[in-house]
Amino acid sequence: MTDFTVPLLRRTPLLPGESLPSLLERLAQLNYYGGTSVLTWLCRAQREPPLNLDKPACLRFGSTLLRLAHLTQLPAAELWAASAHRFTPLLTPSGELAADSAWLKAPNQPCALPSQAHAALRPPTAAQYCPLCLQTAPYHRLSWLPVAATLCLEHRCLLVDRCPRCQRLVTVADIVRRRCRACQTDLSAAPAVRVAADDLGLLAQALLQSWFADAPTPILDGAQQLPAQSPAHLYRLWDYLYRRLLTCQETWPTWPSAAPDLVAHVPRASPLPHRPPPSQAYYLYRTAFAGLLDWPQGLYRFLDA
Repeated sequence: MTDFTVPLLRRTPLLPGESLPSLLERLAQLNYYGGTSVLTWLCRAQREPPLNLDKPACLRFGSTLLRLAHLTQLPAAELWAASAHRFTPLLTPSGELAADSAWLKAPNQPCALPSQAHAALRPPTAAQYCPLCLQTAPYHRLSWLPVAATLCLEHRCLLVDRCPRCQRLVTVADIVRRRCRACQTDLSAAPAVRVAADDLGLLAQALLQSWFADAPTPILDGAQQLPAQSPAHLYRLWDYLYRRLLTCQETWPTWPSAAPDLVAHVPRASPLPHRPPPSQAYYLYRTAFAGLLDWPQGLYRFLDA
């Protein structure tokens, strides 16, 4: 019988900026499990409902995190910081800090992300990545988890969410293995589309990713001032403007300001997919960002358009 008090025989620390689903995939490889299902079983074993239904890659209960901390011999706080719960402060309307310590003190109480997290974060089965980062080290970064993060700030290139050969959506497991599960293509061979000369897009992504706590906050000059609200409120407004762009694509060619960028880079389709690829979402978030800059004049120009 399995001794559930014994940690994993082969363990590894979190890599710089690594996500929790990526760590689970690497642990499964190190222990020759063939997949993360064994780790899920170890975290669920000998638990009563609903704890025995929790998934460590998308955990809801503190007890699951504590069991995972025992299996990996890693601090629970480090595992929490590598999980999607890290983004709770930004996705909570009040912008309050996530009570991770209180959650772990009452481990049988669920700490689900807000309802908007489903739309704001990518699931492990529909991941995205930077081809140049993957050439350096094949693992999934936490900064690639938000849907709004469409750019690698280090290499200033757009993220990719599909295999460059067969165009299948990639998973976190594919990224860790650096190969498409369907056609075995090397994912790091995907073309790196650089946008180093796009100051507005770079500023938008730098600000977004700083709000998600994965990048330094950029310094804005006098003409780039934002509303005097918390990042949680500003993100909700920004995301609302982004989603409004998805519903009025037929009017883009008539807009006087940033619309030419949309027309040039986002193919005309009716309707746009619920989750556009990063190469398109980058320009949608860029255009929506113009509605926040130079507040409130920027919003007036956005609404006039």
